[in-house]
Amino acid sequence: MFMLRAPEADPKYGGLLRTAGLSESAHFDIHQASSYAFIFPQINRYDQLVRYDPFEIGLSVVIPDLAHSWDISDDELTYTFHLREGVTWHDGTPFTSADVKATFDRVVDPPQGVVMIRADLFEAVESITTPDDYTVEFKLRSPRGFFLNALALGWSTIEQKAALEEWNGDLKRARDRPGTGAFKFVSYAPGEVWVHEKNEDYWNPDLPYVDEINLFVAESDTPTGAIFLAGQADFASSIGTIAYNEAQNKPGLNVALHPHPMMGAVWINQEREAWQNPKVRKAMHLVTDYFAMSDATRDMAPLPVEGWLVTADVHWQEYFETAQNEPGWRRPTDEDIAEAQRLMAEAGYADGIKDVDFLVRSSEWMTTMAPLVQRWLKEYLNIDSTIRTQPSAVSFEDIHRGEFDITINATSLNLPIVQSYWAMVFRTDGSQNFGKFSNAEFDENFQMILEESDPEKIKELIYKGVEILDEEVPMLTAVGISITVGWTDRLKGADYTLRRSAYENLRFDHVWLDK
Repeated sequence: MFMLRAPEADPKYGGLLRTAGLSESAHFDIHQASSYAFIFPQINRYDQLVRYDPFEIGLSVVIPDLAHSWDISDDELTYTFHLREGVTWHDGTPFTSADVKATFDRVVDPPQGVVMIRADLFEAVESITTPDDYTVEFKLRSPRGFFLNALALGWSTIEQKAALEEWNGDLKRARDRPGTGAFKFVSYAPGEVWVHEKNEDYWNPDLPYVDEINLFVAESDTPTGAIFLAGQADFASSIGTIAYNEAQNKPGLNVALHPHPMMGAVWINQEREAWQNPKVRKAMHLVTDYFAMSDATRDMAPLPVEGWLVTADVHWQEYFETAQNEPGWRRPTDEDIAEAQRLMAEAGYADGIKDVDFLVRSSEWMTTMAPLVQRWLKEYLNIDSTIRTQPSAVSFEDIHRGEFDITINATSLNLPIVQSYWAMVFRTDGSQNFGKFSNAEFDENFQMILEESDPEKIKELIYKGVEILDEEVPMLTAVGISITVGWTDRLKGADYTLRRSAYENLRFDHVWLDK
């Protein structure tokens, strides 16, 4: 039966692993979270049914985790997982198929008031059954070629049924609930440090190698980069451009730059009357200089302009080679600005819009971009906004509640395929459709993408969707991101150049310290 271990022949046991990065959680429910700040400090406590192989190019190879094997029916509608026996939760109770069912029943049909951020990935699930304590069966309404990938995402942690029942399906306040993972929760000092210790009863007898993990809380880019350059962390995520460049000349330090499926954007709250008119949204799009936003943050993080497709999508390069020269995506011309002003007048807002609440997450690159957007909207469209900056953890709560007029934010998109991230961001009631965009024509076209299997037809439908988004402009999609990570020579068992998502390879169960 497959068991993960470090790739080196003689890994060492023991030691304190020091990590650093964005990790100040507003709550403790991973399935209800959408920021790196939630998954980074908590994922090492949990396991999944399956996981991505940390020693292969990211998001490409799925390997066993709590399920030691699985079967897929010929029609690709039934997935049967065979679970490991003898696994226990951190409180000593046995893990069974009932825990898996309870976990994904909540994802598919969440209790009132509970928002499952990645529910879109599992919308085809018709039923989940447990023939016995160590078998769980998922039945789908229609095939989803990415179903295993969805289960392998770091966000798809398995929760304890008893904890879900104790907290009435909402784990936001359940800080130290048990997991089955390689590490156990010890303490959390908000704004300072998370502490986890080795699970001596972990079901994989070879793992973990380190005795303890300390995760130092810091905002992305410059603050995290400073911690890494100062030698205070063996692994740091989102170290920023300056630290990335300096570390390459420092002995004992390693860095990597990898793509990540993300949309950094200005969301437009379409529950507000002014933003319901697509002419207003398109006018805002026409006067926004996305390339200037990218240039302004070049020394903080690599943030390429991306458009309606993420840079990690296989279709992106062909799409954006054309899009970058078109109105809305190119640097605004006099003609673009005149057209934007005409659209505002047609929409009844020739005199502009006043008292706009502009919520900005306190990430360094977001606070740099926000005044640029504020200036363009004021100068060209007389949209008068007030910037309201909040810490990352707090701003996510306000964004999810729709407490903003416009907001600049970055959102996790999990899989770099349209079937996944368009469902989350643009489809009506998508889990990260923070602006409440809704367009029947787009939804119908997207459903055809989900049900189509021919790659060429899918491509045609994607470009049809792009045409709709160009007219409707659900949000100002500013930038994608490439993640900068750093690690020391003494951290072994992982090659972070293989990552293709910031949310993977964070469990640290297979890494060890060459002390």
